[in-house]
Order: sequence, then structure tokens, then C-alpha cells
Amino acid sequence: MILDSNITFIKDLLLHEHSKFITNKVIDYVGDDPTKFDALMELFFDDDWLLNQRAAWPMSYIAIAHPNLIASYKSRLIDNLYHPSHNAVIRNTLRLFQDIPIPEEQEGKLFDYCSKMLLQIKEPVANKIFGMTVMLMIAKPYPELLRELKVILETQFPYEKPGYKSRAKKTIALIEELTA
Repeated sequence: MILDSNITFIKDLLLHEHSKFITNKVIDYVGDDPTKFDALMELFFDDDWLLNQRAAWPMSYIAIAHPNLIASYKSRLIDNLYHPSHNAVIRNTLRLFQDIPIPEEQEGKLFDYCSKMLLQIKEPVANKIFGMTVMLMIAKPYPELLRELKVILETQFPYEKPGYKSRAKKTIALIEELTA
């Protein structure tokens, strides 16, 4: 019952409008409450793409601030990248994984997803920027993955937008530092 009332309240907020103001209201409402966070995640994984999109933004900020709340959802989030309902789902999931530990058993799947995504011409730059950072976090202990990431970044560099190029240069510099 408590979960249902939380879902209804959060859903009403999210459907009211898509804005930073509403996102902050959801963030403030959920706070570090696991029951309210579970309600938000119900909406994030709902069949309605509009709810997915609007729940994604506050979900990522809450999960970064309170990583314990997202722990049981990490595998499902990674699986969800392979069939997202909206670009916001990808963007906010990858934003989140830049800042929280990735389960070791899921690193390969997430690295593979990000590497394929970086090679997609029409993928939004924000997704690529977050994806390359996630790949760097996963690859740090593995020189062969660092080299693979560097090759991908250098190969795509001539075809990309300024935001991509800026992050790629910084990422390549870090890779060279780590592999020196």
C-alpha cells in the first residue's frame, strides 16, 4: 500500500511536466528512502516510455547521492540498456555508472554495450561522453581494454562533434598516463 501511494504521488509529479523543478521535487520527495526509491524505479522500468524518460533524470541523481539504493538494480539497469524505451534511459543510466561501482560480473557486458554505442554515428554525444567515461572506469585495471578504448576513440574522433572530441582528448590522455 505504501509503495502504491508513493508510485501514484511520484507518477503524478512526473506527468505534470518535464522540468528541472519537477525533477528536484521528486529528488526531495524520495531522498534516501528505499521504499520511495523502489516506487521511482517501478516507474523507470514501466512500459510507458514517457514515465521511463521522466523518471530517469531524478533516478540518476538520487542513485549517485545514495548508491546503496541502486545496488539491487545494477544488473537490471545494464540489461535495460539493450532495449531502452527512450534516449533519456541510456543517458541517465550511463551518467549513473560514471559515479558508482559497477559489479565485476557485469563489467564485460557494460563495456561491450558502450563500445558498440560509441561506434554508432547517430548516437547522441552525451551518451557517448558518459559511455567513454564508463569504459575508462572499467578498463583501468586492464591494459588491453585501455588500448581497445583508445583505438575506438581515435577511430571515431574525425567524425565526431566538439563535445565528444573534448572528452576523448582527456580520456586518451588518461589512458596514456595509465599505460606509460
